[in-house]
Amino acid sequence: MASHVSDQASIRYASSVVASQSTMSNVRHSLLTQKPHITITLKGEREGQKPPYAFSTRDKIEGEVTIVPQHDVRFDDIFITFEGVVRVWTENTGPSMATARSEVRRMFLKMTQPIDESSLPVPRIALKGMQYTFPFSFIVPDQLLDSHCGHILQNDVVRQAHLQLPPTMGTGKAVNHDGSLELDDVTPDMAKIRYGIKVRITRKREVDNKQVIIVEEQRNIHVTPAYAEAPPPMDDNTFVFKKQKEIRKGIFKGKLGRLIVQADPPRPMEAKSHDGAHRASTTVSLNLTFIPADDSAEPPKLGSVTTKLKYRTFYSTKSINVIPQRKSHLSDPYMGQYQETITLSSRALNGIRWRRRRPADAEHDSTYGSRRGSDVSDSASTSSFSTAADGPLTYHTEILVPASQPENKALPPTFQSCHVGRQYELDISLSVEAGSRLNTSFNLKLPLQVTAVGRHNLAAEMEAEELPAFEEFFRPRSIAPPPQSQSRRHSRLPSFADSMLEEPAQLPAHMLSNSANMAPPPGYGLPGGGRMLNMT
Repeated sequence: MASHVSDQASIRYASSVVASQSTMSNVRHSLLTQKPHITITLKGEREGQKPPYAFSTRDKIEGEVTIVPQHDVRFDDIFITFEGVVRVWTENTGPSMATARSEVRRMFLKMTQPIDESSLPVPRIALKGMQYTFPFSFIVPDQLLDSHCGHILQNDVVRQAHLQLPPTMGTGKAVNHDGSLELDDVTPDMAKIRYGIKVRITRKREVDNKQVIIVEEQRNIHVTPAYAEAPPPMDDNTFVFKKQKEIRKGIFKGKLGRLIVQADPPRPMEAKSHDGAHRASTTVSLNLTFIPADDSAEPPKLGSVTTKLKYRTFYSTKSINVIPQRKSHLSDPYMGQYQETITLSSRALNGIRWRRRRPADAEHDSTYGSRRGSDVSDSASTSSFSTAADGPLTYHTEILVPASQPENKALPPTFQSCHVGRQYELDISLSVEAGSRLNTSFNLKLPLQVTAVGRHNLAAEMEAEELPAFEEFFRPRSIAPPPQSQSRRHSRLPSFADSMLEEPAQLPAHMLSNSANMAPPPGYGLPGGGRMLNMT
């Protein structure tokens, strides 16, 4: 009997729990459905036009906000803003093996759209079923305000970099408003940069007069600002522009010669922010020099060349005061680094023609990066190789290696902001078939810069804006003395009579009517007679 009563109590308790959960779900659904419905539409979308993939510097972002209340809503203000936000988090493991997570969220850009007061209802009550439309128009600025970056920096170069707008990053494979997928920009979850149009409807709470948000809605906007080519980064022995090795004929055979592989820094990849289908590309020139051990030695056979692109992202929960390098995160506990390498291409080198030349000394080439980052497998000098009366015999060839943006991957420009930065590296591996099982490879690591351009030619527009002031500064000005007649006129001090006879229009009308009867002050005389001033 007791067990039967206990079972019934359990059933009633379970039923009450289910009923309370259902009630809470209904209340939550009711609250959500009662909120005003907000739609953010970009210009041209209602006519079936597709918005641009990304907005760039000085692009105009236009559209309208439509608000349809589900019931009568009392409000005080409506805010339409264009915002940029960065969010970074890191996890640090302390001596006690406890993991501490630090996070920062910072709004670096906020532009507010003024709203015409006459378009708001009076009193401030949005009626159920009514449609309220508010237009907006924003222009992507050239740079951020100076107040955005107020922390201590290493130099002005870092400050100028921090005042540039950072590009959208960390969207992953997010779905766009039109249903298309965002390209993966190879950014970790620890770093995100977002732009968006945000709408907030607020009301002051009667209890404490505090502004509370009734409802808010945001539409993400992809922004890729224009970035011009910048000076090359400082080298912390990360980059390798030149490598040289001795090539042997076989395992137990003598030396074939020395092969030197050298590359110049490649031109930047230029991305087009307004064209999502555009693939940025560049070309690397490999200069090969072979110094044979004797005149009978032929250059080795080249195997293949493989190109890889390395994405490197720096992020920190504290403001970064330098341009980070590859090992910067090792000395900063608040900084993290994420890198990912993607193979671009691999092709066999067939039909490479060598040019025979004498004399030459590629060992002392003075081009950029000839010594820095070189890797010599044997310290023997070139004097051990073949020499003749007119100098050593050398072979030369050049290989052009193309590099293009990976498919289905975004390529944000190279930048550095207060909390997030992006750098790129191009790794080139050249294999050489020296002999049976004696293949060797030459690995070069080159800095690669990615720039971005938009619809506007910023250089031409800035020149047009500065040209009037420039021309005004250099406009010819007359510094000659006044004309001779004017000089004679002012050869003596003007008198009261001169002002009356020569410039009567300077006097008011009521004084001009009596000018003939006006007598000069004592001590002065009129022309043609009268008493003159006694100077004795």
